[in-house]
Amino acid sequence: GWAAYPHQDALVTALGGHEDLALVLRALVGPGVMAWIDRPVPALDGLTPRICAGSPVGLMRLRSMLMRMP
Repeated sequence: GWAAYPHQDALVTALGGHEDLALVLRALVGPGVMAWIDRPVPALDGLTPRICAGSPVGLMRLRSMLMRMP
């Protein structure tokens, strides 16, 4: 779970301080989330989640993508 995840701080920092987003991504992606946030995502038009988390518009796109995931 989130409480036992050793990279909490690094993930939150990489996502611009958005702890709620980090928690959701860790739950959806799993242990490989730190690598995943730097991979281009087709649903984000090839941007990485880390890049998206760095701007208000990108953050909105990332959150919208996550809400559409099963």
